[in-house]
Amino acid sequence: MILDFHNHIYPENVARTVIHSLKSEMGLSAYGTGTASGLRAEMKSSGVNTCVVFGRSGLPELVEPTNRWILKQGGDGFIPVGSIHPFYENYRPLIRELKKAGSEESNFIRFFKISIRRRKSVFPV
Repeated sequence: MILDFHNHIYPENVARTVIHSLKSEMGLSAYGTGTASGLRAEMKSSGVNTCVVFGRSGLPELVEPTNRWILKQGGDGFIPVGSIHPFYENYRPLIRELKKAGSEESNFIRFFKISIRRRKSVFPV
């Protein structure tokens, strides 16, 4: 069995925008389309059986819809992991909900180093 343990996927309607912003705003290159269907095609062509998949909540108000979406992606070779933004205030019940829904782990969204230096309010987290 081959496990790919760190993949970010996005809904089809936003994946292209996210992938473009990774390159234009952060200088990062993504491999693939950033979509569930694209990752499944890559899994098939490369012989990967299982992928751990992460959603990403770039804003606190996106935490809940992102987690609902990523949890729906579970099965058919995907193990979903929930997402928590540092400024999302209602995180304790969310962690319980994610665990109940089958997400054994949660991904705490980190800011890039330059953002942390600019946002002193992150330090208490």
